[in-house]
Amino acid sequence: MVQSRRRFLKLAGSTAATGALIGASNSASAYSSQPNMRWEPADPSNYTEASRSPSEMRWIIIHVTEGSYEGTISWFKDPDANVSTHYVIENDSNAEITKMLNRGDIGWHAGNGGYNDTSLGFEHEGYTDQTTFTDALYRSSAKVVRYLADKCNIPLTRPSGVAPCNPYDGIGGIIGHHQVPDPNDCGYNSHTDPGSTWDWGTYMNYVQGTTLGARFSIGEGVVTTASVNVRSEPAIGDNVVHTNPVGEVGYVQDGYVTEDGYTWWKIEYNNGVTGWSVDRFHASDAI
Repeated sequence: MVQSRRRFLKLAGSTAATGALIGASNSASAYSSQPNMRWEPADPSNYTEASRSPSEMRWIIIHVTEGSYEGTISWFKDPDANVSTHYVIENDSNAEITKMLNRGDIGWHAGNGGYNDTSLGFEHEGYTDQTTFTDALYRSSAKVVRYLADKCNIPLTRPSGVAPCNPYDGIGGIIGHHQVPDPNDCGYNSHTDPGSTWDWGTYMNYVQGTTLGARFSIGEGVVTTASVNVRSEPAIGDNVVHTNPVGEVGYVQDGYVTEDGYTWWKIEYNNGVTGWSVDRFHASDAI
């Protein structure tokens, strides 16, 4: 294990060296790799060029294109569109992903400036309340969401009802376009997408990792990829028993448990600490 740990630290360098509140830094672990995707940049007139840090991104907003996959991509490249999202997902058995904005840029998609500023937008090919979305589309979209959650520390949870008036309230999460508050009446939203045919249960299962596959197995050796809070219970609360530094080695005793939008494993660390930690801030020690 010592050899693995040294190699991990060499590979991680300074990226994994910062601390965090819920369990790790916004640099997060490298477990969720970026899925394969096309790069088709939106026209510069359809978004705000920016350099947002990961900590500024709190929401992922789910849309439906109301048109075809290629048509939506072409529209976002049209200088007259005045609209854009970061990703467009194809609704077929391949579920191709097209990236149209860099993560730090601000897309024009939410209908609310504050939510544009603090979100990443996802368009899914289809028509609200009409389209049957493929399992492949749900999987492709969920993989990108998990990758971004690791990068930006966005909780993998979906709040109910209309989101807060102030996008900085609460912990953030994953919402439909219909949950974005109207900027002039924050208890209301005129949008309806993704609509009644969007299967939130299936999608959130994939997003939270309950059907895309667990990260670890019982007995597997793991190593922390950032400063991580170890808790007495698998939940966010006043239950931190210790904060482990980067590179602390241990093995998985129990899990997983999905709670508060995070996936938790009970880990016995080599420093004598045992408790529940968020999985995204760990990597397999078999590096």
